[in-house]
Formats: sequence, structure tokens, C-alpha cells
Amino acid sequence: MSRPTLKFQAALLASLIVATLICIAFLAERTKFRSDIQVLIQKHQQALVKDAATDLRQRMDAYLDIVQRTAGQTRRVHFASMQDARKYFASIAPTAGMFDGVFLVGMDGKVTAVSPYVEQVVGLDVHDRDYFKQVVVVGQATISAPLRNRIGGAPNIVFAAPVLNEAGHMVGVFCASLGLLRPNFLGDMRSTRIGEHGYLFVVQRGNAPVFVIHPDDEKLLANTTAEPDIAKALAGQPLDEAAPMITLENVIATGWTLGSVIPRAEVDAPFAVMRHRLGWVSLCLIGLVALSVWSGMQWLLRPLHRLHVALRRPDHCEWDGLTTLDIGRASPEIDSIVRSLRALMGQVVQQRAELEAVNDASPLGFFRTRNDGRTTYVNDAYCRILGLSKEDALADSWRERLSPEDKERAENAWDASREAGLLFRDMQRFSIPGEPDRQISVTAAPVVVDGKAEGYVGVIEDITQRVRAEEAIGALMSILEATPDFIAQTDRYGQLTYINPAGRVFAGIPPDKAVSETTIADYHPPQTLQLLKEVAVPTALRSGMWMGETLAYNAEREVVPVAHTVIVHRDATGKLDHYSALMRDIRAEKAAKEAIQRNAETLQTITDAMPGHVLFVGADGRYEFVNAAYASEMGMPRSSLVGKTVAEVVGLAAYERLREPLEKALAGSPQKFEREERIGSSLTYREVQYVPQFRADGTVIGVHILVTDITARREKEIRLKTLSMTDHLTGLMNRAGFDNQMEKALSSGNRRELGALLLIDLDGFKRVNDTYGHSTGDEVLRAFADRLRTVTRPSDFVARFGGDEFAVIVGPVNDEALHRLAGRIVSIGARPYKFGEVVIELGCSVGVARLSHNVERAVVFAAADEALYRAKGHGKARYEFSDDVPITEAVPECGGPR
Repeated sequence: MSRPTLKFQAALLASLIVATLICIAFLAERTKFRSDIQVLIQKHQQALVKDAATDLRQRMDAYLDIVQRTAGQTRRVHFASMQDARKYFASIAPTAGMFDGVFLVGMDGKVTAVSPYVEQVVGLDVHDRDYFKQVVVVGQATISAPLRNRIGGAPNIVFAAPVLNEAGHMVGVFCASLGLLRPNFLGDMRSTRIGEHGYLFVVQRGNAPVFVIHPDDEKLLANTTAEPDIAKALAGQPLDEAAPMITLENVIATGWTLGSVIPRAEVDAPFAVMRHRLGWVSLCLIGLVALSVWSGMQWLLRPLHRLHVALRRPDHCEWDGLTTLDIGRASPEIDSIVRSLRALMGQVVQQRAELEAVNDASPLGFFRTRNDGRTTYVNDAYCRILGLSKEDALADSWRERLSPEDKERAENAWDASREAGLLFRDMQRFSIPGEPDRQISVTAAPVVVDGKAEGYVGVIEDITQRVRAEEAIGALMSILEATPDFIAQTDRYGQLTYINPAGRVFAGIPPDKAVSETTIADYHPPQTLQLLKEVAVPTALRSGMWMGETLAYNAEREVVPVAHTVIVHRDATGKLDHYSALMRDIRAEKAAKEAIQRNAETLQTITDAMPGHVLFVGADGRYEFVNAAYASEMGMPRSSLVGKTVAEVVGLAAYERLREPLEKALAGSPQKFEREERIGSSLTYREVQYVPQFRADGTVIGVHILVTDITARREKEIRLKTLSMTDHLTGLMNRAGFDNQMEKALSSGNRRELGALLLIDLDGFKRVNDTYGHSTGDEVLRAFADRLRTVTRPSDFVARFGGDEFAVIVGPVNDEALHRLAGRIVSIGARPYKFGEVVIELGCSVGVARLSHNVERAVVFAAADEALYRAKGHGKARYEFSDDVPITEAVPECGGPR
């Protein structure tokens, strides 16, 4: 890693000094600035909360005054009829419109009238509510503490005032409620934001303070301990530094405290912005100082820079140029260094010229490179060996002459050695245009000065002829030494001169024993020697080679059959020079042939005993093997089938069904499928497997075909599947069968409207089991299932989930027909059930939902279930549709006290 320049060091030092001073100044003022920002935010927040508290107090007083004036205009709380109550509420409509609900309470604490009207509210007892007690005891208007409705549990507050008759006696209480989650001035405070993430809250003071207003609905009416920081602020305890900023203001008239919360991150945001801006200004200032110092040093050190540039280019021409180097006007110190350098470079140039003269006279190619690998010197022999001009050699054109097969490896090896500063030795192939490839030996060593590599010097040598001779001899010997065949050579007189390792092992000759000590008679029985003398040698002398089978002794002196070849070698004049013999132990081959024959016979016996069909079809589509079962079914002898094509045997119509899987299998892809076949009046199921057989090169020889009768297994599977999807009591589908048909109905993609789902529940069925017993209940369920079958179509699916729950999936149907079907189901459910003298009257409720594309089963089921629930809630013995097919008017939601 290079050291930083003097200019860089000076600029870096100045920048560090400026940065240090800025950091000291910032740290000195940081705490005071942050404190000032927080005081400003606190004051702004206090003013905001005070204004909000004043507005809340005025609104509460105004609403209480309206309730008190309305109560003063009211003279009674009991009405003779519902019509009188409606007239009364219509007369105070402006007041009622300001609240979520208004109601009247008698002196006994029971609600006598309410608007909007809710049946469950009339008669509700509120005598234990604090607002009722306070009005009755004190006789003045009041505002209740936050409370929950007794019907629904919604949080609200109640404004209450006494109602006096004409004689001035209290006859009841007029009440008006505001829901804390409703869109009114109290509910709207939950969404009020202070800044980006701050919010307002209201607390009911007391021994156990609770939240009246809070942006989190779950914390309404919850104890303030749910917000530990707010609880601490209400108790007057100091908050942690990381806690949010909380400001409080009491609303005296109601006993409430209004407050605001701003997250600590938002409070500290102005300080973070200031710190960010100061950081950028500091960076700019530091950069400006560094640039100024660097520019000044650049101007002062110009002569030294020229000397530095000259020394960084130490190639041949520039070394000579260093003897007359001129760097311009410079300081006395730099000028003295340059004069000394000129004298030294003169000596270096003279010594290098002498060395280059010696190199140019050598037959070896010499070269020199820099550390980056660029060539700076080559001699004439280097250019001659690589077929390059001196200019091309100095331009590193040797890389272009590398053989393409050797280029990447040779370049990577040279670059790796050079970068590591190691000695480099390599054998490289070079391609010279118009000449055969050359083998070049390359050796290069680093030039180390003061422990640091300053470049490389190296030598190259053309060793093409030597390498080729060595390769030829090495290749031949490798073959002879590695082959598993037995190779022996004799001279022209039959004396052994060589036996390869495989032959020595076979004959039991120790590795250190000389073959000249033995003769061929030691390795062959007499009959083989006679055959060689009378037949093999004369034939080889005539034609150059003889091939046949003979016998030889192995290491245990056993007579072994061998494949034997005798080759005659002649010299350049055609005279006999020596013999070579190649032998191979063929015991395994003979045994293999016998084993193959036995295996073929065994395979035929086994496959003929199998009940299924076993075939082999070759790559040409013709039968090569069939078992007895297949031949029997085809009504043809095995000999007639082998050699025929599949189409010729099974017929064109049947072959068209088999063509695609057979072609895929012949292409190398295994196939497995099942097919149905009708034989007479019976339906048969068969499993078919096509298994390709491959050659060593990956091509397909043919296909093994296995056909198995699986009729019994398939019939058992069908029976089990039918039983698993059938309700044992009614014979209808069970829940599993229903779910399967539901998935199919929703996944059908051929029409926009798919049909509908009807969920059915018997009304009062539990009473049947309790009164008459479960056996009678089962009879009712079976009878109702039979009735369902009579009103549904054959294409519809009827299921029983369990108990008295049924379901029907109908196909495409219009609204009119769907209403008619639902009505008929309700009608058949209402008909009496007679079992002997027992007559049982029931009813049924139905929920209907449409099926549509891209709707999940759970959504459709939930819609139908919700419609069934409404049917039950509206009196039972009726049907209801989900919201996608409305048939009844929606009941408006009513407010009022709970």
C-alpha cells in the first residue's frame, strides 16, 4: 500500500484541526440550545392545551344548558301511547339532533321513552346510575362520569336535568347521551393531532382516574395506569428524559383534566435539524480548508513532482533521459538531489549497455519486465524464438502468440507469480503463423533491491523437438504399462526381451526378476507352442499379424484360455527385427456369454409365470420380447409377435391412444398411467409403465412395458371414497363430500354465475331428542333428508353436516327459481312428521348465498351462515338471503342509553 503524499498529509492535518475546533464549540453550546428549544415547545403546547380546555368547558356548559332548558319545557315523562311519545320527540327535534340519543326516566328509575326508538331500552332500570341519583337528590342538571351502555357496552356520557310538572314537582329526568366513539365534538377529539404524531387526551379525575378521550379506542374508560408516563404527569411526578412531553389543564366544571402528548423524538426534531445543518456546514468548511492547504503545497512542490514523475517511468529510453533530467527552477535542496541522480544514472546506463551486448550474443532468449509485467528489454534470440519484431516484443505481443488452449493458464500463472514476487518456471505452447506450434521453456526470477522486487529478468528456450520425442516415448510406454492386456516382446530368435506389468502379474513373475532368464515355453503348454510354431509365426511372417485363441499358464500354473495376437516388426530394410505378442484372459468373457444365455432363459421363465404383461419394444417400435400372458391375450404365438410393430399387433385405433406415451418413453422420459378397458360387460382398470433402457452414451435402446391389472384395487378405492363422503344416517353427502363439491363448484370456469349455497337448520330439533329420544330424532332427520331429495334437482348436491344441519349446492339458477326453492324447503320442513301415534311439528330456517368466481369457500359459507342467523333471529321457519340478493329492508341501527 503506497504512503500518502506530502500534500495530502498537510491537507489532512489542517482538516483535523478545524474539525476538532468545531466539535469543541458544538459540545459547549449543545445542552443550552437543546434546553431553549424544549422550553419554547413547552410554552406553545401549554397555550394549545389551555385553549382546548377552555373550548371543551364552554361546549360542555352549552350542551348542559340546552339539556336543562329542554327539561324545563317538559312537563311529563309518561305517555299514553307510542304516538304521543313520537310527537314529544318531534317537538324537541333540534335538541335531539345534537345528541346521539335522548330518553326520559321516571322517578322509579325506569326509562319511559327513547329516541331513536329501541325496544330493549324502554323499561330499562337506571336508578343506580350516578347521574340519576344526583338529579333526584340535588334537583339540578348534571353531567355523568364516563360510563358504558348497558346494551352494547359503548362508552358515552349523559347530560341529565330534572323534569317538573305544572305544580313544580319533579316527575322524572330528561337525559341526553353523547357517545365517546361517535362523530361528535368529544369523539372528534380522539383524531386531533398535535404536530405530526402528538395527540390530546381527557382524564376523569378521582381516586382511580380513567381516560375519557384517547386516540386508542381500547383505552377509553381504562385506568390511566395503562399509560405510565401520563399517570406520572397527573401525579405530579417528574418524567424521564426519554419520555414524551406532556402538558395538562383542568376542566373545572366537569372534574376532567385535558392534556396533550408529544413524542420525545418530535420534541428533539428541531435540535436534530440544527445538528444536521451544522454538520454539513462543518464538512464544507473542512473541505475548503483541505483544498486550500493542498493547493498551496501543490504550488511549492512542483519541481519535486516533476522528479517524481520521471522516476516512475524507468524504461529504456527514460533511463537514458535521467542523465540530463531538467526539473526547472527549484529550491537548493531539490537541485542538489537532481545533480546527484544524473551522475548515478550515467553509471547505470553504461553498465546496462555492457550487459545487453552479452545477452544479444546468446542463443537463449533474454527479457526483462517491470513489476506490472510490462516488457522493457528483449534480445535478438527472444524475438527469433517467438517470431516477433523487437517493437512487438516490447509491446507484450507474446501473449497473442500463446496457443488458445494454453493462453488462460499461462497468463494466470505468470501474473500470479509476478504479483507474489516468486520464481517462475513454466512450459508454454506458442503459435507462430505459418509454422507448427512451439514448446517454449520459460524461467524468470524477481530482481530484489533492499528486500523489494523491482522487476523480473528471465530466459526462454525452444524445446519443441525434445518435448515431442519425449512425449512419443512416454505415450507408448504409458500404454504398454497401463493396459490390462498381456504384452511381451522377443528378439528375432524368440528370446524374451520385455513383459509389461499386467503380463508379469498374470504369469506370477516378480517385478525384480529379469525376463531374459525365462523363455516362452515357461508360459505356454506344449499344444500352444506347437500352434505358434506351425501356424501363428508362419502366418504373421506372411501377413504381418496373426490372431486367434490359445492357452497359457497363469500364476498358479493353471491352463487359461487367452485371445492371442502375434505381430511382426521389421527394420527399415524390411528384415525381421523382433516379435510382439498381445494376450488377454478371456475366462470372464466366456463365463459372461454363458451367464447371459442362462439369464435370458431365466427371465423368460419368470415373466411367463407373471399374470401381467411384460414387453420390450425396440427403438424402431418393434417387439423384441413378450411374455406368455401377452401372447395369450393377443391370440398369437410369441414367435409371430417378435419383430412386428405395435401398430400391427394392437391395430391403428388402439395404437393412437398409446402413441404419445410410447414416443415420450422412446425419447428417454419414463411414463406411468392408468387406463380403463371394457372387456365384454366388465370394466377393467390397468396400470401401464414405460421404462426406457439407455446405452452408455445416453441414447435409448428401447422401452420396457409393464401392464398390471389393478381392477380390484380401484374398485376398493371407489367404495372407500364413496363411504368416506356419505352420511351413514341419511344417505346424503357428509361434510367431507360437501367440501369437495363446494371446491368444484367454485373452481368451475365456464360461466359467470355459478349457482348458490343454502344452509338449513331444523327449528326446535333439540326438543325432539329431549322429548321422544334420539331414535325418534334420527327418524325425523331421515324423513327430512327424503323431503329434501324431492324438492331438489338431480344435478344439485344435498349434504348433512351433523345434528340437524343440512346444506344444498344448486347449479345455475335465476333469482325467482332460487326464492321458490328456498320457500319449498321451508314448506316441507313445516309439514308434520308422523311416526305411529307420534306427531311432531317442526320448522326449518334457511340462509342463502350466491356462488361467484374468485370468492373463497369460507367467504361464501360465512355469508350463508349470516343469512341463516338472521332467519333465526327474525322468527325462524323462514329463509333469508345474504346481502348480494336482498329481499327485506334493512333495520336501521338505533342509539340511546344502554
